[in-house]
Amino acid sequence: MTATPKLDLPLLAASQAQKHVTHNEALMALDALVHLSLKSRTQLAPPPDPEDQASYFVPDGATGGFAGQEGRVATFSDGHWMFRTPRAGWFAYLESESAALIWTGTGWQGLGGGDSSPSRLGVNAVADTTTRFAVAADASLFTSETADHRLKINRSSPTGTASVLFQTGFSAAAEIGLTGDQALRLRHSADGSSFGDAMIIDTVSGQVAFPATSGAVGGDYLINGDFSINQRNFGGGALADGSFGYDRWKAVGATSLTLSGGRLALAAGKIRQVIEAPDLAGATVVVSVESPTGAIAVELGSASGLIAAGGGRRQVRLTLGPGDTGNLALSLSAASGSVNFAKVKLEHAPAASPWRSRRPGEELFLCQRYYRILAFSLSTGTGGGTQTYSLPITPPMAFIPVATRLGNMISAGEAGTSRLTSSSANTASTFGVYNGGTGMVGGIFELVAEL
Repeated sequence: MTATPKLDLPLLAASQAQKHVTHNEALMALDALVHLSLKSRTQLAPPPDPEDQASYFVPDGATGGFAGQEGRVATFSDGHWMFRTPRAGWFAYLESESAALIWTGTGWQGLGGGDSSPSRLGVNAVADTTTRFAVAADASLFTSETADHRLKINRSSPTGTASVLFQTGFSAAAEIGLTGDQALRLRHSADGSSFGDAMIIDTVSGQVAFPATSGAVGGDYLINGDFSINQRNFGGGALADGSFGYDRWKAVGATSLTLSGGRLALAAGKIRQVIEAPDLAGATVVVSVESPTGAIAVELGSASGLIAAGGGRRQVRLTLGPGDTGNLALSLSAASGSVNFAKVKLEHAPAASPWRSRRPGEELFLCQRYYRILAFSLSTGTGGGTQTYSLPITPPMAFIPVATRLGNMISAGEAGTSRLTSSSANTASTFGVYNGGTGMVGGIFELVAEL
């Protein structure tokens, strides 16, 4: 062996002449390599006037006196260049970048400082292949060098995660950030693994929702979304095209539906509710239902989508077109076969909020704008003459209703009661009737102003 295995220092041979030459060469090599300091790792050719013992790492594409020496350390010693091949584990300080480096066997890897990139760093803590930067301290400070400082958390795709996770005893309690989509979410967790949304901000529209707080934002544009109002006494089963069953919901095509335990079983066809002038053109809305047993096809104006099957509140986000003005039709049908679901909502929000029933009587009041049964019996007690009355309709209906007399309320004396033809007596908020000869006006009338 004529040289050392690590630093390639020349060894003295037995009975060698001029031993001092070999010895001095080894010392000069030690002087260059111990506490190795590199001037640069981008110098392609020897500098014109190098300092004695100055060292450079020769990069790919070297020229001149460095040509053919790529990947080696060049040291100018005693008027000429010496080239040595670095071995894994060599340390060097890179002067041009103010960085400490280690040679991995294939390249230089930073240890910190400058623009070097260590694969992991632990400060009073152990970093690993997942948590590559770990700090154990009572406080951490990131401050500006000039006027501003911005902390950036980047993800590689729109379905990835970029967030800050808050833990207690290394168990997650809260999280804020982008988690799986383009919305900024504030999430909470009671068990450290399952999360619920406390706040959602749509990063496109700026809409804000508070899913954990019933009715906080958005409002429900639908009426009778739980199908609880049933003024027509629909018993479930088949509905012909255009016919209404539960209030505000009509059949589109041959439809079959049944309500049981608050859940609607839609066996065939499609149900539709026409929403009166919601002013949602161009808006992003969310349609949601409770625990659908199958996928639900949703149509709203020019937009459409699917609500996937699953437990809890399930939703689809839809962006309406600029032409979706005036009254807006929402249609629901099974994407395949039949489907069972409950509690439909339409909200102008980035995410669905929990179901919240309206106050007692409020839902019926809203339904009666479009359909109601009006029952009355009035008597003058005289038994003769033509009796004329204008009855108030509260709430006012959507337009002048179509009236159908269903029968008497109390007695046969009401039988001749008819609706007045006068436009002033019959409006969306008044119902004019008359009867001649009996002294009684009355009956049961069906008033329809469905959209």
